[in-house]
Amino acid sequence: MRALVPMVALVLLLVWLQQPSGQQVRTVDPAPDVSYAMTAAPYRLVAPRGLPSEWRATSSQVAAPAGEGHSPVTLDIGYLTPAGKYARFVVSDLPVDGAVDAAVPGSVRDGSATVAGADWARYRTPKGEVLLVRKVGPATAVLTGNAGMDEFGVLAGSLR
Repeated sequence: MRALVPMVALVLLLVWLQQPSGQQVRTVDPAPDVSYAMTAAPYRLVAPRGLPSEWRATSSQVAAPAGEGHSPVTLDIGYLTPAGKYARFVVSDLPVDGAVDAAVPGSVRDGSATVAGADWARYRTPKGEVLLVRKVGPATAVLTGNAGMDEFGVLAGSLR
């Protein structure tokens, strides 16, 4: 019995030390959704390309309720930034007001901002986060989340 107690304690200690530290983040590959959205959209779709490897896509989806070649088509990708913040990219052929309301209902206009050399309308979400929106040809691009403006600049600069 005296030998068993230290042995059990040692095994428990080893199991505890093998536990992963920190919470694991689930990542996804948005490429299939980007490809499908480009096929389905009746407009020229922009999407992030060439983001640094530290940017990790954590969610990706396409909504094309009417099928290929019909509107509205929406691509929505969420990222974990290098600073551990959240940035979300949404592009659709909804008008600006519709795209803002679809992305984060209740957002309120809060001026404008120049990001990656382009003018974006700036909104505040109900959580107090930034939402940026601009027309890119016939499409409407939305950036939102708790990321900093410098990180939104990286994401905006990757849109092609």
